[in-house]
Amino acid sequence: MKIFFFDLDETLFVNEHRLEKLTVTQCNNLDRGENNACIVHFTDKENTSSGMIGLYATLHHIVFQYLSLTRNDNYTFIVTDSSYSPTRICQWLTKMFHCDHFFSTIPIFNRNMYPISVSKGTRVMHILGQYGFLNSPEWRSPTLPRLWSSAIAPVRNYGTHESIGSNRLPYGVDAPVLKHCYLIDNSFFHRNSAAYYGIQAVDPTKEDYPEKLKNIIFFK
Repeated sequence: MKIFFFDLDETLFVNEHRLEKLTVTQCNNLDRGENNACIVHFTDKENTSSGMIGLYATLHHIVFQYLSLTRNDNYTFIVTDSSYSPTRICQWLTKMFHCDHFFSTIPIFNRNMYPISVSKGTRVMHILGQYGFLNSPEWRSPTLPRLWSSAIAPVRNYGTHESIGSNRLPYGVDAPVLKHCYLIDNSFFHRNSAAYYGIQAVDPTKEDYPEKLKNIIFFK
C-alpha cells in the first residue's frame, strides 16, 4: 500500500495567468486539448475570468485511473494552499484527467482547513495521524513516536493562536522514513518540509518527473 498527497497549483494544473511560474518542462506538458477543450474556465473572487490548464494530462490520467482501480490498496489526498472549494476541485480534475467519480471520493484539504503558514510536511503528518496511519508499524519507523510527541503534537492546536509544529526536531532525534508515503508538490519549501519528516518528496517541475511518478505508482 502507498499514500499519495498531491498539490494542485503548478503541480496538477495552472492558472492561465500564472504560466510564468512554470518551468520549461512543465510548459512543454500543458494540455489545452483540441480547440482549448481542456481549459476549465471560472470567475474568481475579483470577478476576473480565468482558465485552469491541466499539466501532464496523459500521465496523470493513467496515474489516477490506476489509483481509482486500486483504491482499496492505495490512498490519495489533495493538499493545497488554495481556497478552491472541494466541489470545484473535483469538477476541474475530472474534466482535465477524465477519471469519473474518483476525485469526489478522495479527501481534499485546502487553506480553509489549515492555516497557510503551516508547512505541507506538518499538514501531511497531521493527516496521517488523523487517518490512523501513524498507529500502524507498517507505516512508521521506531523513531516516529518520539517525533510525534515532540514535534507534531502542537498541530492539534492549529485552531488556536499557539505555535504550530515548527519544522524543528529535538537534538539527536532523527526524522523517520515513512514507508510508501509521497508528497508531489512543485514547491521546494513544501517538499523540503515533507522530507524533513521522512516523507518522500517528488518534484513535478523536473524532466524526470513522469518516469519517477510511474516508478512510484506502478512498482513496489
